Amino acid sequence: MGSGQKPANLTMQDGKGNQQRVWDKLRECQGRISSNLISRKTGIHYRTVKRYMISLKKEGYLEQVGMYFGEPLYNLVKDSGVDFPKIIVGKKESYKETAKEIMWRGVRILGEFSAIDLVSLADVSTPIKLSTAQRFIKHLNRAGYFDLVGKPRPGTLSRYRLRRAMNAGPKTPIVQCGGQVFDPNFGKVFYPVLSD
Repeated sequence: MGSGQKPANLTMQDGKGNQQRVWDKLRECQGRISSNLISRKTGIHYRTVKRYMISLKKEGYLEQVGMYFGEPLYNLVKDSGVDFPKIIVGKKESYKETAKEIMWRGVRILGEFSAIDLVSLADVSTPIKLSTAQRFIKHLNRAGYFDLVGKPRPGTLSRYRLRRAMNAGPKTPIVQCGGQVFDPNFGKVFYPVLSD
């Protein structure tokens, strides 16, 4: 958290981060769109919107079609669907699914799993270490996401099952400082319950 970024639960609204909210407005507003307009409609700081829109232009999603009082006007020319283009502002677009996204999808699909099962979901471009899978499971388990399936035998890893009530959607829960988990599907924070 030392990067100066606010925790996800403080920047998200309705389970959506800034880039998703900007993208939704860009898709909603047809025609000549400015950073100022999107900033006003979303309540997101103007410079944040402007930086993201410049990145979208560089990647070919937006096309500049004019100026209005020194402000560039854009048209959306490449609509990639409801999910926002994952662009690191100021860098080339290079989105690949993160290890946590892969593990969360696996947890939702597999039903019953262990850390080894989550590691096996990795591909060459996104490897998952056993320790990463174990940490992911530990934090979500402490926040009440899983039920333990049986007692682990010596030399084997524990097996878990996602609780139905915690399977609210495809967006990956975000582990924050202190082990609290922000779930963008619920739009709320789940705090760890530490057992004795």
